[in-house]
Amino acid sequence: MADRPILFSAPMVHALLAGRKTQTRRILNPQPYDFVTDGKRYWNASGCVGGRICVSDADLAALHHWCAGDRLYVREDHYRFGFWESVPDGKTKGGRMKWRFVGDSAIRFDVPANVRLGRHHKDPATPAWHKRLGRFMFRRDSRLTLIVEGVRVQRLQDISEVDAIAEGITLIEEAQECPVEAYRDLWNSLHGPDAWDANPWVVALTFRVIQENIDNIGAEA
Repeated sequence: MADRPILFSAPMVHALLAGRKTQTRRILNPQPYDFVTDGKRYWNASGCVGGRICVSDADLAALHHWCAGDRLYVREDHYRFGFWESVPDGKTKGGRMKWRFVGDSAIRFDVPANVRLGRHHKDPATPAWHKRLGRFMFRRDSRLTLIVEGVRVQRLQDISEVDAIAEGITLIEEAQECPVEAYRDLWNSLHGPDAWDANPWVVALTFRVIQENIDNIGAEA
């Protein structure tokens, strides 16, 4: 059983908090391709991690590190109080000075009144609220943990209406005739305009959501 991070966009975090989202789909990389022998589906070794042949969807997903029982802590965009400092002897590939953010334990999920957009070039050392991307969130600050209860491998476009709703979709536009169309629009907004048409193999994770004690968010681990 693994305990590892998973990134979500702000709308999907809201769906998790509201209890509307109990599934997520992630692209398998590298992409496998399947064949059928004696009525059973197998996965070709050249499309699998580690060069092995899998005899089940669960085995394939496990090779990509997705397993039932995993604990996935949600990383999301947030705001942290801190300041910027230069990295001693640090240079970018272009020869410019490197900077790093030094934050304390205080974070917020709503936009603070005095948030700074990026590093303030004239005054980087003054502590202030800064927006931080989800990939910079620490485990101790995550307010949502997903317990994986089901793992399936399927083509992206094989999603059903029931599963699209479980992805947190709500129909807010008359032009969206069904949940699958709404999910298609969401997928393209996250992965690019032609991402749905590519119809990649994905792992579909079903989970239950645990909301951590947000009173302890930002406390020292």
